[in-house]
Amino acid sequence: MSNTIKDKSVGVIPVQKTANGYQFLIIQHAEGHWGFPKGHPDLDETAAKTALRELQEETGITKCQLLADFKYTQQYSFEKDGAQVIKEVIFLIGLVDGGEVQIDHDEIIDFRWLSYEQSQKLLSFAENRTMLKTVFKFLNKRH
Repeated sequence: MSNTIKDKSVGVIPVQKTANGYQFLIIQHAEGHWGFPKGHPDLDETAAKTALRELQEETGITKCQLLADFKYTQQYSFEKDGAQVIKEVIFLIGLVDGGEVQIDHDEIIDFRWLSYEQSQKLLSFAENRTMLKTVFKFLNKRH
């Protein structure tokens, strides 16, 4: 009988509004895939606090406003060390107000600020491409 582990993380989709439209911060995780900053919440930490802390830890960005009216939940499962891991990741949109990116080289290999179209080409996982499409539609409706 295999064990089932539930795992929860919180992530942020960093966005900047520029003269040429929206730019998204895509990061390359130490494992090699391209995605967004995310991590596990500390004890009694809200999703918003986790998202902002992970963004700061992984990218050095401190000036970020989370949009209260958007939340996207991803669920997927995978096997690790003989156990079935059921993963839930809550993503929030973070409007970034300038600031230089200083990546944490222990967790992040590289980063890029990219347009929606460029981001769609670089993201490693279909779930993130689907999520970004939803985010892009949401942002364009807001403004």
